[in-house]
Amino acid sequence: MHKYILSSFIICWCFANPLLSQENNPVINEHLMHDSVSTIVSPADTNYNTQSDSIYKSTSIDTLASGSYARNEVLSNFNAPVKTGKEIDTSAVIYGWVLDRNFILPEKTDIDTNLPGFHVDNSLFKKYKSVSYLGNTGSAYINNIFFERSFSEDLLFLNSYKHFLSTFDNTVYINTRKPFTRLNYYNAGPKRDKFEDIEIFHSQNINRKFNFGFNVRVLSDRGQYKYLDVKNRTFKTFASYSGNVYNMHANFNLNRYQSSENGGIIDSVYLNQEREYTKAYDVNFKGVDNRSPNVAYVTNKIRYIDAMVSQRVKLFTIGKSDSDSLKASNIAEPMLSHIFIARRTSKLYDDISLSKADYNAVSPLYAYTFVNPVKTYDSIAESRITNKLQLDFKTRFRGKVTVGVFANINHDYIHYSYYSLPDSTIYTAKPGVIKTDTVNNAFYYVKGADTLMYKLFTDRNNNIITSVDNSRNLSNMYISGGIYGKFWTYFQSQFTATVYFSGYKAGQSQIDGEMLTQLNVMSKPYRFLIKGSIENIVPSYQLNNYYSNNYIWEQDFGNYSRVNLSSKIASPSKKFELSANYSLFSNYFYLTDSLPREYTQPLSILCLAGEKEFKFWKFSSLNKIIYQVSENNDIVELPAFIYYHSTYIDHTWRFKVTGGTIQTMLGFDVWYNSYFRGYSYIPAMSVFYQANSETIGGYPYIDFWLNVKLKRTRFFAKYEHANSNWYRKDYYHAISYPAKQRIFKFGISWTFYD
Repeated sequence: MHKYILSSFIICWCFANPLLSQENNPVINEHLMHDSVSTIVSPADTNYNTQSDSIYKSTSIDTLASGSYARNEVLSNFNAPVKTGKEIDTSAVIYGWVLDRNFILPEKTDIDTNLPGFHVDNSLFKKYKSVSYLGNTGSAYINNIFFERSFSEDLLFLNSYKHFLSTFDNTVYINTRKPFTRLNYYNAGPKRDKFEDIEIFHSQNINRKFNFGFNVRVLSDRGQYKYLDVKNRTFKTFASYSGNVYNMHANFNLNRYQSSENGGIIDSVYLNQEREYTKAYDVNFKGVDNRSPNVAYVTNKIRYIDAMVSQRVKLFTIGKSDSDSLKASNIAEPMLSHIFIARRTSKLYDDISLSKADYNAVSPLYAYTFVNPVKTYDSIAESRITNKLQLDFKTRFRGKVTVGVFANINHDYIHYSYYSLPDSTIYTAKPGVIKTDTVNNAFYYVKGADTLMYKLFTDRNNNIITSVDNSRNLSNMYISGGIYGKFWTYFQSQFTATVYFSGYKAGQSQIDGEMLTQLNVMSKPYRFLIKGSIENIVPSYQLNNYYSNNYIWEQDFGNYSRVNLSSKIASPSKKFELSANYSLFSNYFYLTDSLPREYTQPLSILCLAGEKEFKFWKFSSLNKIIYQVSENNDIVELPAFIYYHSTYIDHTWRFKVTGGTIQTMLGFDVWYNSYFRGYSYIPAMSVFYQANSETIGGYPYIDFWLNVKLKRTRFFAKYEHANSNWYRKDYYHAISYPAKQRIFKFGISWTFYD
């Protein structure tokens, strides 16, 4: 056991040591250093066939509808006792939980030791059924299912990576009777295209109440196309204390992410051409291609670091609780909580390709170059500190009825900074290339006497924007409150309201509620969920203000509003689920290839989904179909139909001589979405926008796979995208970004309890 711990800390040191090598670089220190979801597929995301958004499978329905949360004490599994912070299940060998949206109450989650879905090595597809991304595991993405999108971050680029980053809000806490260690290793492709993913997770209890652990992950995917490369290193450490009076949760996360960019394939129909191998196709950005792997001139580097401490104390108890819950007396418990969160996020976009040619050469993807036509070196950074103070008052009546109220006050401090490297060479060596346009009050780079090649904007004070080094301090004060109740085992509900009364987001508000009930129909339990919210949102700071070499804007957008309604019906015994989601927007914001824009007309979006699992003998088949429609396809276009299918045979081999068993699963998966005008990707901002130019989709991706489990060891082997080149070659995840061709992958996971 000590060998594993020692090896893990050595890897942690190797991971952190490159940070120290940057100490003498003041630009990196100021604008880059620090600061995604890797989601590190923490020991929580069990198999993809038991997703947490399914109410007939989950033990907690905190994420049943996108953007909505529930309090564990109210909206928990009907057939399981509710666990609060002081009631962690210490009878289990290992017990896992996450925190609610206020980062106070625990919500039970599963531990990743199951065999179904183990072959889905990309955690993005463990959670979502249709995604537009760049093709490499860990690359930027946008969900094709509108109601599963979560654009909660004020930093635009962070929404494209957050799933792959280790953060304070995706931490899984553990209570274990024995030290628990899991080692994962995934591999695919030859050296020039290699994909490799290594993860080490360890957790152990110091005593019955106190636990600590850490998680290290190193992911690398060179991809099959020239200059497209992803490297992601994450480190998480966490601790929890679960006492009768005092509870504590803490974690620290460090992420170093780098993505080499190729700007996409130049010829959008290149797949119909015959080439020796995929790296022979031309791409928009340049690099060094006589080395293996290729070296790109254009890169995005993200640094993310955060820390969180959540503390909760029971002030006193009114009444007395009986050990027999059926005879429990009335009881009330006021509790006081404090949450501290600190984080720093930064992104560096580096493009040296223009320095390889004449300064008049225009980048193939960007219409404007405002600051430096020779080299792009853009940095965006955000520092954020949040403090939350919350008071809960919960009452129980004879163990059958629970009613509670809570209120909190919150303060955010945010510091934004922008930096773009100025072009000193042009001004000192070639001062004659700048021309003044006095009519439009603008400045241009010129070629020869009259040809306009670059435009330099002026700010509101008529100063030339040649070196943008902006910084801004913001703050927010807001309060939240709510009421929740659980009435016997038939009905649960909660209602919450949030109001920002001071700071940048003053005037923002949200009211949401949800109700869950269970009824027996013909002796079979059915669950019904209804949720709704009304939101009045202040646009993020970056939607109004953005400064970089290729994109500059100063907007003054007003608030936008959103009304959400959703419902679900599910049957645990029949393993099916039906859901409906509807949103109505007013003043919807969307990105174009150059600026954010506001759609002032009402915009509605509807999504219907159904999921059903069939079982016959040793065969299992999971099917999920989604239908979604947008009122205006020019503003928001989505694939109308999304379909996912998985069929496999599950057989356990038993050996009488040794008494051992081997579980095997052999099957195939199909991923499909209908035709739609796809998304284009902007490397400089790391965001997607609807281009309305090319149609993608209408293509099934088929994987054949084998999963094997021997005691505590799992193994998988699969052919991913096995049908590539069977009959069509226009397989694109996003415009100009094709999917990988057929590739063989394998992976192994060792679990230790000692």
